[in-house]
Amino acid sequence: MKTIVPRPCYALVLPWFALLRLLAELSRTFGTVRFTVLVEDILFFLVQLAIVLPACFWPLDQMVSTQAFLVASVVCALLLAGIVFRQIDRHEPAGAEQPVPESAVSLREMLAYSLPLMPTGVIFMLSNNIDMLMLNILSGGEAVGLYAAATRWTLLVDSMGAPLMALYRPLIAGALRVGEYQMLRSLLRASARWSLYLILPSVAFLAIAAQPAIDFFSPTEAAPGASLLLCILLLGKLSNPLGNGAGLLLSMGGGQYRELLSLASGALLNVLLNSLLIPHYGVLGAAAATGMGYYLTTALRMASVWRTWHMTPWSATLLVPLAVSASLSLVTRLGSAELSHVWQFVCGLGVAAVIGASICSFGLDHDDWYVVRRLPRPFGILVGTLNRFTWLRTREK
Repeated sequence: MKTIVPRPCYALVLPWFALLRLLAELSRTFGTVRFTVLVEDILFFLVQLAIVLPACFWPLDQMVSTQAFLVASVVCALLLAGIVFRQIDRHEPAGAEQPVPESAVSLREMLAYSLPLMPTGVIFMLSNNIDMLMLNILSGGEAVGLYAAATRWTLLVDSMGAPLMALYRPLIAGALRVGEYQMLRSLLRASARWSLYLILPSVAFLAIAAQPAIDFFSPTEAAPGASLLLCILLLGKLSNPLGNGAGLLLSMGGGQYRELLSLASGALLNVLLNSLLIPHYGVLGAAAATGMGYYLTTALRMASVWRTWHMTPWSATLLVPLAVSASLSLVTRLGSAELSHVWQFVCGLGVAAVIGASICSFGLDHDDWYVVRRLPRPFGILVGTLNRFTWLRTREK
């Protein structure tokens, strides 16, 4: 019988990752999120990617993913520690002559507000992992391995919108505090629009190059239907950009119980559909059940936001990029099914570029052009050139 020796990196990952999260929250207390976005959301992922990618070409340790997570946690925690110490040194405390304002919110009110947030976090974690658990129970370990290989790419798609949510969180909180509902509507739509625009080219690329993407993480030949599995998972993720901003608004605007109900309803539907579909369709059923749970959660969030504030994250500028993405992705995927992996990769890049051009040409509104004009000059010239050849040209009066 083979004895499995625990690796010491398992014991080191948790404290370093906890220290990273603690330092990130401490950095946010100084009124800025730019450092946490750059380190916790971007650099943390890039360090792991730089360590894991060589494992696909050279025979490295099987624990390379855990080691990459540990190295990223240590590097980012040390970097954030230096940033926090610098923020503390530059912080100017309030003068002693200024009276400390008495908090208008009692401890009892704070506890009452935070009470539904704790089960919300638990349900959120369970809903993201229940499909793997039920696959292991109802189907077996081989199906779990294939499903895990496909979800690696969906995690990459999810990580693209995380920095945006971190940026919009204090802006939405500020708009709620001063009661600027017009600003709140603009922020809600901008968060959904930019989150969707970030992931839309990546989703189209992965849907077309699904088979090479699955083979990237699978050392053996993937089972039939593996590419379809990735496409179903990616389709389910498309509702998250519309729902994430709405959920954030509910959590901070007094609708935390409605947010809890939305997540619980989606998780319950996920469990019910998994138990019905996995015995008949395996991993494809699990992916479909997870996607339907996401869409139900998003629909309930949007309905709650509309009922409370009479606003929606949907905007008309999303229509053309979504139509271009859906039609090109479907036609190209069907046409490139028999091509080699290299040509599927090339076709995916081409479709992603066309979708990016449609976003720049048809998907930007006045607020977006305000941001585009402040981009580095080459990017602004490129986007402006694309926009001149469309009927939706933005004109300043």
